[in-house]
Amino acid sequence: MKHYKTVCVMGCFLGLILCVYNFFQNYNWPLQDEFAGTFVAGEGGYQTSFSIDQRTGKFYYANQNQKLFIDGSFETIADSAYYLECYEQADKDIIPNQTIEYEDLVFFVNINGDMVGFKKNSNMVIFVNDVFRN
Repeated sequence: MKHYKTVCVMGCFLGLILCVYNFFQNYNWPLQDEFAGTFVAGEGGYQTSFSIDQRTGKFYYANQNQKLFIDGSFETIADSAYYLECYEQADKDIIPNQTIEYEDLVFFVNINGDMVGFKKNSNMVIFVNDVFRN
């Protein structure tokens, strides 16, 4: 009888763990207003991403359609204004050093002379490793 109670308690505990895991797996976390996370522009195969890592002060731009992966740093210069700077000169030719403004989960970046708007879609920093460079 004692063994039966232990098995029942363990089964209930395992069921509770699975319920909690399922809840958090499927929960749609609200987007935070802070300048951090992953932002996207475009649709489908033409979608590009811009990730902001507040912890390290780095940004990551990925355009898989054009096989571009650019990283750099940013610094806060005002409440909602940030200065972006790429590490490599070739990257600076694509994304020049610039000041951007972040408002209502959106910011615009000059990329190849075009102003591209990025809208936040995740609080997490999501980026693909640079598989396009040797």
